[in-house]
Amino acid sequence: MDFFGGGSGKKQKVHLCQWDLVCRPKCRGGLGFKKTVDMNRALLAKIGWRMHTHDQGLWAQIYEKKYLKDCSILDTPGVSKQDCSATWRSVLYGVELLRKGMVWRVGNGDKVNFWKDHWVADLPLLHYAGVQSGIALDCKVSNFFKKGWWDVEKLITVLDEDMVQKITCFPVGFVGNSQDAQIWRPTSNGIFIVKYAFQLIHGGSNWSDACWKGLWSMSLPPKLKVFLWLVFQGKILTNEQRVRRHLAVESSCSVCGWHSENITHTLRDCGRAKEVWLTVLPPTKWEWRSPWNIMFVFTCWYVWKWRNQYIFNDAEDLSCDPRKIAVFDWVKGSSVNCRNVPRTQVMLRWEPLGSGWVKLNVDGTCMNASRKIGASGVIKDCFGEWCGGFAMNLGKGHILDAEIWGLFFGLRLAVAKGFTKILIEMDSQIAMNLFQQRDSLCFHPLAALLSNYMGRCLDILRVGISSIFLERRMVWRIALPNGAII
Repeated sequence: MDFFGGGSGKKQKVHLCQWDLVCRPKCRGGLGFKKTVDMNRALLAKIGWRMHTHDQGLWAQIYEKKYLKDCSILDTPGVSKQDCSATWRSVLYGVELLRKGMVWRVGNGDKVNFWKDHWVADLPLLHYAGVQSGIALDCKVSNFFKKGWWDVEKLITVLDEDMVQKITCFPVGFVGNSQDAQIWRPTSNGIFIVKYAFQLIHGGSNWSDACWKGLWSMSLPPKLKVFLWLVFQGKILTNEQRVRRHLAVESSCSVCGWHSENITHTLRDCGRAKEVWLTVLPPTKWEWRSPWNIMFVFTCWYVWKWRNQYIFNDAEDLSCDPRKIAVFDWVKGSSVNCRNVPRTQVMLRWEPLGSGWVKLNVDGTCMNASRKIGASGVIKDCFGEWCGGFAMNLGKGHILDAEIWGLFFGLRLAVAKGFTKILIEMDSQIAMNLFQQRDSLCFHPLAALLSNYMGRCLDILRVGISSIFLERRMVWRIALPNGAII
């Protein structure tokens, strides 16, 4: 800890924070230092993941034959820990962490227990309020399928409306050869990453993740970011903190004499600090364009540094003119001037297709506040004439789910109308890449939906796919009534 606090063997400095706090991930309120024991556990979890994915190495084959005996490593091993080697017990220690991040990706739904397994929510459905009494706890997810879709009437009888909306937009394979599989939940592609296993070890903090991410993404020197982090954690050495650590006997302010010098008083309420803030407020007084959050941090930093110099080094009195403060000059000099990027005008119009081809335009939407998602699309022939369309309310989910569901319903509509040559246009590059790589998506959460029904559609269709500008998408989207199925 001395290398972080600035101390050495001959001279010790105060350790402002506990080592456990410093070792939290930055997104959880720490500084991102890694404990060796936690990193070792995350790496052991990776060994468990490699065995879960049937690694072809000789070591994996030996452990599988000796200990697993045709069972999954995520299930309870058949051999007791007392009869195992020390190496295998270490692997099982990592598997305990691996289980915490695993979730079921539903294919045909024959293996996943609807109530007891972790698949659609953060906990098994049995733990949620709104579950009706007298239910059969051994039923599978496939028991709630009906004619290639969810049996909504059956879901409503056992769950509340919010959970039904979340389930109806959950991507599953419904019918076909798509198998249920356990995937890594913290990543978007379902593949294990050591970084997220390490973060899984640590719990949350009193501040939300968005606050910590905002702190570390600010355009500031690293020392100011660490200073602001210490302020958030309440760890800078004000007199109140010094008394608590038995480094002083008086907690009063050494500048103005206030009875208790805490962080708020030091940086804002002290008379000298107020003089500085009055020179920088309101922001309209600034002669340069700098973000207020940057100016705020620099002002706090200046007040704190002057306070220490004034108390411990008998520095001169505080200068309240921002033009004489070096940090403000640094902000002014580091301001980025926005360059005028040349723009090219693009004419958007309908592009005709070859004979026998139709164009399928699909799109998904998501409301940020409620997380409600929907999908819509239209089909036009080679002359631009209307052939059909749809608009669906899909419940609650993410925008990528909505884009893929739009592709799903669009292809299903095309098959129902008997089209065989289709050009798909959409504005989501991520969804397009997933569609083109659908055969290689072993653990992606959307793999069952992409490879099952869409794969069977492509056996009878000739399909092309391309991206479009947002403005071209709006042309057909405006013309489609909300909630209509055409």
